[in-house]
Amino acid sequence: MAILHFGLFCSFNNIRLAIYLRISNLNKKLEIQNQINELEQAAKKAKMNPHFLFNTLNSVQSKILTGNLEDATHFLSLFGQLVRRVLDMSLQKSNSLITEIEYLTKYLELEQMRFKKRFQFNIIVDKELDQQNCFIAPMLVQPFIENSIIHGISNIDQISIININFLKESDYIQVEIKDNGIGFQYKSQGKSSLEKSVGISNTERRLELLDEPKTKNLLEIKELIDNNGNILGTQVILFIKIIP
Repeated sequence: MAILHFGLFCSFNNIRLAIYLRISNLNKKLEIQNQINELEQAAKKAKMNPHFLFNTLNSVQSKILTGNLEDATHFLSLFGQLVRRVLDMSLQKSNSLITEIEYLTKYLELEQMRFKKRFQFNIIVDKELDQQNCFIAPMLVQPFIENSIIHGISNIDQISIININFLKESDYIQVEIKDNGIGFQYKSQGKSSLEKSVGISNTERRLELLDEPKTKNLLEIKELIDNNGNILGTQVILFIKIIP
C-alpha cells in the first residue's frame, strides 16, 4: 500500500511539474511576443528597411515556433540593441565613425545569426582615422553591406567572407566592401544582383548631396574576376565626406 501511495505521489508531482513547465513556457513566449511588438513599432519609427524588419522578425517567430526560446531571446536582444542604435543615429545629422562601426557590427552580427553563420566579416579601420572625433552622415554604408549579403553570398553554400575597410582619403573616408560571392551574374526573381535597390539609390543621392560641389566619383561597384574569367566576388568603393 505504501508503494502504491509513493507511486501516486510521484505521478502527481510529475504532473505538477509538467503543468508548471508548460505555463512557464507559455509565459516566456508571451513575454517574447510583447518584446517583438514593441521593437517592431520602434523599428518602424526609426524607418528601418521593411524587408530587413520583416525577415528578422520572421526569424524570431520561427525560433519561437520550434521551441528554441533561448536563441529567440538572444536574437531579440541583439535586434533591440540595433533598433535603439538606429533610433539614436536617426536623430543626428552626423555621428562619430566609431558609432557607425558599432552599428555596422551589430547589424552584421544579427545577420550572421539569421543566416546561421554562413558568412564571416572583418572591419578594418585606418590608423590615421580618429574614430572618436571623425564625423560622417549616419548609415551610408549599411545598404551596400546588405546588398552584399542578400545578393552576393546568401545563395551560395560555402562559408563566405565580407571585408570592410575604412581608409583616410583627404577630406573623405574611403569605404571598401568586398565579398567572395556570386558577382553580378546570378539572377534572382528576374533581377540582377547589380541592379540597384531603393536603399542604394537613395544612399548614392545622399553621398552626392553631401559633396556639393561634386568633386569626384563617389561610388564604384565592380565584379572581381581572375585571369581565367572566374568570378571572385564583388567590390564596392564609396567616398563619404568628413563633416568638419
